[in-house]
Amino acid sequence: MTRWMVTKTFLLSLALAAPAAAAPPPEIFAVIVTNNQSTSLERPDLQYADDDGARYFEMFRGVAAPSNVVLLTRFDRSSEAAYPALKQQARPPLRAGLRTALGEIQERVKAARAAGRRSQFYFVYAGHGDVVDGAGFLDLEDGRIDSRFLEEEVVSRVSADVHHIVLDSCNSFFVVNPRKPGGRRWATPKDMALGFARRHPQVGLFLSTNSEAEVYEWSELESGIFSHEVRSGLSGAADANADGDISYAELAAFVDRANAGLPRANLRPQIFYRGPDGNGGAALFNVAAGQGRRITLDGEQRRLWVRGADGERLIDLHKEPGPLTILIPGRNGPLSIIESLRPDAQSRPVLREFEIPAGTEPVSLGSLTPGPLASTARGGAVMFGQLFNAPFGPRAYASFVGKSAAAEEPVYGLSAQDELRMRHYLNSIATSDTDTARMQGAIIGTTGALFVGMSIASYWSEPKWDGSFSGIAITGGIGLVALAGGLKIALSKPLGVQARDAFENELRQSPTNRALALAKTESHLDELSLQESRYRRRAAWWTFGAAASLAFGMTWAVVEGDRETREPISLVAGYGTVGLLGAVGALIYKSEMPTERLLRLYRTDPDLGQRLQFGLLPGGARLSLRGTF
Repeated sequence: MTRWMVTKTFLLSLALAAPAAAAPPPEIFAVIVTNNQSTSLERPDLQYADDDGARYFEMFRGVAAPSNVVLLTRFDRSSEAAYPALKQQARPPLRAGLRTALGEIQERVKAARAAGRRSQFYFVYAGHGDVVDGAGFLDLEDGRIDSRFLEEEVVSRVSADVHHIVLDSCNSFFVVNPRKPGGRRWATPKDMALGFARRHPQVGLFLSTNSEAEVYEWSELESGIFSHEVRSGLSGAADANADGDISYAELAAFVDRANAGLPRANLRPQIFYRGPDGNGGAALFNVAAGQGRRITLDGEQRRLWVRGADGERLIDLHKEPGPLTILIPGRNGPLSIIESLRPDAQSRPVLREFEIPAGTEPVSLGSLTPGPLASTARGGAVMFGQLFNAPFGPRAYASFVGKSAAAEEPVYGLSAQDELRMRHYLNSIATSDTDTARMQGAIIGTTGALFVGMSIASYWSEPKWDGSFSGIAITGGIGLVALAGGLKIALSKPLGVQARDAFENELRQSPTNRALALAKTESHLDELSLQESRYRRRAAWWTFGAAASLAFGMTWAVVEGDRETREPISLVAGYGTVGLLGAVGALIYKSEMPTERLLRLYRTDPDLGQRLQFGLLPGGARLSLRGTF
């Protein structure tokens, strides 16, 4: 073997034995948009969206370069005092300003790619949103941004390797995946998979997508409920497998668990999450790489929250037994940890406080000595006091994953108002269908009884149609069929009543997923409309058949009978009945039944007409008219 080959072999063996160089971590970019104001008079302004923006900004500054994080919000006076350093950095939440910020981030993403670095981009929004004609939107101070803006300006324009979109607003599902105007009012994750996710598979989504036109805030948190839970989870509290990455599924399980104790279902945010490429286990946030104050918790089960130097509540958690480390980004000043202890299930919680002095070094809770509580809550315990009531950890996460796999597909876009609306229409449909069925049964049964009576009278009359029983048999047969059909219609449960009963049964079977019951009932109503249409046409053709049979019987009797059967009064009575049946059949065929009309109104009336709304506001009141004009 030559010296060159020996050298080559030696170098190759060194290369194979050497560990592969670790890929550099991706560069992080973030645009955070929060807005207290609403573009609609029917929704009052929020109080804490600007505080949410400041805290999101602090969190992302812990994992990204200062120039890579942009905040668009307008601070009120109290928030300016709480975050004086951010006052000059924050930009107003305007459309033009947002486009400018996205353009700046795109230039930095391009620079990172030129340097051989991968990039991850976060777009975070907290504020008001709603749906018009099936398309969702988010409110800015000078207008709205919709799905087109999101796709063209946020996703397509910023060419990061991975996008993460976090939206805290009403109906945010339809900001990403709008519905067609005039279509169904609800959607499922399957619709997302066939729409936005197919066009942008690299985008991860984490959405609070309630349909109640409410963004819930709590003065104790000085934050929106959902945004506070998201930041608490991303601080490390949602890291169920302790790998330093918070996955989409882990954060969803954490938020779901945090709200499990709320007594009212409409207070719990409806979550939609989808990781990049549909992978729920994909990392949403790398807390291990974050900069800030790290606090190590011991193996005991603990319910606690962390406050800043000014008493602001930064994160909440309720951990299962086992070690956990949390990160408080951007906080080098003093902190305090409030722990809630409950000696037994019947007693009130006992609060104790741990003081953490200013500094940057990690802190272990076990090394601190609790002292008397220096601050108390500001209220709201009746509504939101049960937040974080259930512990979260590996067991809760496994339970969430198991339930999610076994649960039926969730439904988005239906609210409690839709439930009332559905019940109103179903009661009207059931009443209309019952009245229609009784009337139809009475008419058809009475007609059948008349035909049977005519046949009996004809049989006992003199002469008995010249001994020919064909006309009598046809008339009597039609009468018996009509009489039996009328009795069946009058005694059977109408389709509208069946639909109403099915709806109530669905609600009983799905008390925690009432939107699913609504969606199933809407599908059932579509089937009911088709059945009503088929029934109406079938009734028309039966009527035409009865008219044709009677005409045949009359003609046969006239041809085979004596002169008396050809008397004008007999001909007028017989063929007049034929004409009347034909006219009734045509009317049934062309006319819309009451139930069909109500179903059509349900599908076309988006909001039961206009609604007059009144609400109290600080220093006054709000009066608005809502609906379709």
